Amino acid sequence: MTALSVPDADAYEAHEAHERLLEIRHREEGGAISEGVYLEKLFSLEAHKVFGFDSYRAYVAAPTESGGLGLAYRTAMRKRAVARVFVIGFEVSPDRLLKAGYVKLYHVRGFATK
Repeated sequence: MTALSVPDADAYEAHEAHERLLEIRHREEGGAISEGVYLEKLFSLEAHKVFGFDSYRAYVAAPTESGGLGLAYRTAMRKRAVARVFVIGFEVSPDRLLKAGYVKLYHVRGFATK
C-alpha cells in the first residue's frame, strides 16, 4: 500500500464518505442501499488512493482496522449497482426502496427504464 497523489478537496470528501459509510454499516439492516450510494461516491473519488490502496477492490475488502471498508467485494458491487440505477439514476430516496431490499433490486435493475 502506498499513498498516491489526490487533490486535497477529493481527499477530504473521500474521508468524509468513508466515515459516513462506516457509520451506516453499524446501523440496522436498512442501510444497505445508502451504503451503495457511499460506495459509488468512494469509487468515483478514487478513495482507494487516498487510503493508500493499490485498487478499489483491495480497499473494499480490507479490514476496517487497516483503513479499508471490511466488505465482501461482490456485495459492495451489488450495493453500488443498485444505488447507481435507483438512487442516482431514478433519484429515488433509499428509504423508499427499503421494503424491496437491495438483493431484489439488484436482480431487477436491468429491467428498470425511465
